[in-house]
Amino acid sequence: MPLFAAPLLAGCAGKRDFLPLGTVNSVNLWIAAHDGSSWGWKITDAEQLSQIVAFVDLQRADWRPELFDSPTPTVGIQLFNGEQEQCTFEVGTGFFQTRREGKLFYKYASRTDVQRFFDVMHLDDATLKEYTK
Repeated sequence: MPLFAAPLLAGCAGKRDFLPLGTVNSVNLWIAAHDGSSWGWKITDAEQLSQIVAFVDLQRADWRPELFDSPTPTVGIQLFNGEQEQCTFEVGTGFFQTRREGKLFYKYASRTDVQRFFDVMHLDDATLKEYTK
């Protein structure tokens, strides 16, 4: 193996892909405020749940284990099948975070991907500013 390939392969270690979510019949959405409080509500609309699951399933690949100094997400969701939590999916500036199988994983997210998440969640700039002030 050429010496220059070793660092590239080492950087791929620890990546994780996940299986599709399957049935989700409710989502708890939360938005973190700057003062440490949070606002939340439950989503049960079948059409919106379908869009949320499709978005999360599109993000199944290339996750890395929790970082030592992990950033703090500002918006998150818990996805449920009945009473069983399937996973969490959270968003911060430039990253996604998920909790699967009791462990946290992170990946970089483009502004476009973050905006797509907000669109699926029906969160516009005015709503985010109102709740995060």
